[in-house]
Amino acid sequence: MASVSLHHIDDLETALDKVADLLRPGGILVLEEFSKERLNGPTAEWYFHQRRAVAAIGRSETAVADDFEAWQHELAGNLAEVHAFVDIRRWLDSRLVERHLAWTPYLYSYLLDDALEPVERELIESGAIEATGVRYVGVVRAS
Repeated sequence: MASVSLHHIDDLETALDKVADLLRPGGILVLEEFSKERLNGPTAEWYFHQRRAVAAIGRSETAVADDFEAWQHELAGNLAEVHAFVDIRRWLDSRLVERHLAWTPYLYSYLLDDALEPVERELIESGAIEATGVRYVGVVRAS
């Protein structure tokens, strides 16, 4: 099990190869991950406005830029070193057989508030924003 951590690992391929080596053929890998490539457009705008609202009531430990464009530029810098899920997925597809993949709410848990989970879920289900969380279950292929 890996929970929202793989996208932070510098040498992703080596780390994932070690994970695969630890699991026998038929072993199960369960992941909760973040997809930075989906944090754009209406999804980014929604997240920005939620961050501003949480900051306005004093429930944010970090400052949030007043301007969306400035915030988006700062966000891009913060995410520059983070692996895209598409890259993680490429490796997963080469070594594992996918058993489950679900796009899920995630942003509510990242510098926001758990109370926003149902709101984020409803917006995802209506198509207003994209899910940035992903749950994956895969089985290691036989050699």
